[in-house]
Parts: sequence; structure tokens; C-alpha cells
Amino acid sequence: MASWTTEESRATDRCGHCDNCTRSPETVERRDVTLEAWQILKILETISAQGARQTIAGLGDLARGLGGGAFEGGSKRRKTRDKLQLHYDSISGGKVELSKDVCAGLTVFPLIW
Repeated sequence: MASWTTEESRATDRCGHCDNCTRSPETVERRDVTLEAWQILKILETISAQGARQTIAGLGDLARGLGGGAFEGGSKRRKTRDKLQLHYDSISGGKVELSKDVCAGLTVFPLIW
């Protein structure tokens, strides 16, 4: 078990054990996701301002345009929630054009980094 710790190295150094470290570096897809990260943050900011709460998967689906941009928002004190609609072009310049898995990873990455 000691071989899995990072006490002797930095957390960002290759461990040699996990899938990311053992796969060939040529198979890693590198891309700039700055725009998509900004889009997700703008959408999160908008729905939070409306009193909505989303899971990571739900935020990813909403950011990608699933459900037509509809979400439930409103005060936590009310028993019923309002049906609200995202206007992607004015909020974030459009829908996020990433796969579900990549979008979820992009949403989680800032939380763990």
C-alpha cells in the first residue's frame, strides 16, 4: 500500500499505478477547454441566482442543452418550484459542446485541484 502514497513526491508527479500514469502518453487527448469551463460557470451562476440546485451530472446535462434548457428554480421556502428556461446564447454564448463524461470531469476538476 505504501507504493500508492505520494509522501515522497508531489501529488502531480506520475505515480506509475493509475490508468492515467500507465497509459501511453500518445493516447492522451489534449485540448483547451477554457471556453467550455467559462460556459459551465456562467450557467451555474445563472441557475444559482434563480435558487436552483443541480447535481454534477444535472449541471453537465443542462450545460449541454439536454431538456431544452429547462430547470426548476425558486425560493427554498416555497413548496413548489418555478419552471425556468436558460437562454444559452445570452448567458454563455451557446451550449457546451462536450461529451457527458468530459463535461462532468471538467465540472469536478476545479473542486479537487
